[in-house]
Amino acid sequence: MISVITAIHNGLSINKVFYSFLKKYTGNNFELIIIDNASDDGSAEFFEQQGAKVIRNSKNYSYPVSQNMGIKAASTEHLFFLNNDIIVSPQWDIHLLNTAAANNLQ
Repeated sequence: MISVITAIHNGLSINKVFYSFLKKYTGNNFELIIIDNASDDGSAEFFEQQGAKVIRNSKNYSYPVSQNMGIKAASTEHLFFLNNDIIVSPQWDIHLLNTAAANNLQ
């Protein structure tokens, strides 16, 4: 299992696209941790409906602060930090884990 950590601030339409590709093309079971930085467009609710762990903030924190919140919430040893405007390719996570293992980066 892997952890995918993503910070968001609104962008419901792109969040739906991001999640659909993540779900379709991730080879491992994953926990999705969403750091919601004061979205008011239904993005946090959307991710909660998908079963993501959603950390709701009352203001829009910086990327490093948001990612540190995600690290604290993660329950796996493999952490992937993805922006919500990325479209992942098939087996993206398996390729990255295999490359890390081949280069003794685990």
